[in-house]
Amino acid sequence: MPDVAAGRVDVLFAGYAGGAPYLQGGKLKALGVTGSQRLAALPNVPTFKEQGVDFTYYFWLGLLAPAGTPKDIVQKLADALKYAVESKELTERFRAEGSEPMSSSPEEFNAYLAKETAETARVLRDQKVQKE
Repeated sequence: MPDVAAGRVDVLFAGYAGGAPYLQGGKLKALGVTGSQRLAALPNVPTFKEQGVDFTYYFWLGLLAPAGTPKDIVQKLADALKYAVESKELTERFRAEGSEPMSSSPEEFNAYLAKETAETARVLRDQKVQKE
């Protein structure tokens, strides 16, 4: 970000939270949002899809447990995470940082991870990115 702000690099992809000080200070300009909807923190910045680019991407964080963790423990962790994510305090904090809080069941999250892994593998294969 410092290199873009200084003019040594033309553009970068970054999460809102890391770039917010640069955006608020007028050192960077947001060109687009990679999600399917505009960010509440950047209501005047269109999504890539709105600009005719068929591209969406979400930077996500998830709670993972070791394989073989008993289902009742996984469910307790999922319930606790859902409670926290849906709390008013955490929701407000996430939105202020440009994040959209959401939760899912362990099964939904596993399906999401499988879909993301397959899509990333397809993009890497299509772009002929070599493993290193």
